[in-house]
Amino acid sequence: MRWLCSTPITILALYCAVSLLLEENYPFSHYPMYSNPGADRSYYIVADGVGQPIPIADLTGITCPKVGKMYRKKAQEAGKLLKLNSSSLPPDLQQKVGEEIFAQLRQYARQLNKEMPAKLILQKIEISYRNGKVTENPEVLARE
Repeated sequence: MRWLCSTPITILALYCAVSLLLEENYPFSHYPMYSNPGADRSYYIVADGVGQPIPIADLTGITCPKVGKMYRKKAQEAGKLLKLNSSSLPPDLQQKVGEEIFAQLRQYARQLNKEMPAKLILQKIEISYRNGKVTENPEVLARE
């Protein structure tokens, strides 16, 4: 009995039992990042010249979320120069930012000895949940 009380498994089982009894009540489980999730989200993809998504992580080592982060950072920097909000960049500036990202992705692919498609498209896809339906609204940000 003494051995049973001192094992990590017993402590874990006790922790799980207490957690289930207390449920999701502060201060035992307070995760504000999950308290009010928004219904709208966006993600970025890189596609070939005809719009088919490509396995960018396999080709470059850069994941789609990282591509989105790169785009947002560069768009923010470009927007600051013109005193614009990064979400309201004009199409020609979006294209310029996209071209910079395409050049970086091609460089990463060369370093990995991978072949990229001849033409690339950068898309931002907005996902929203309204009236019980999930909708996706793609927006082309840049294309080669």
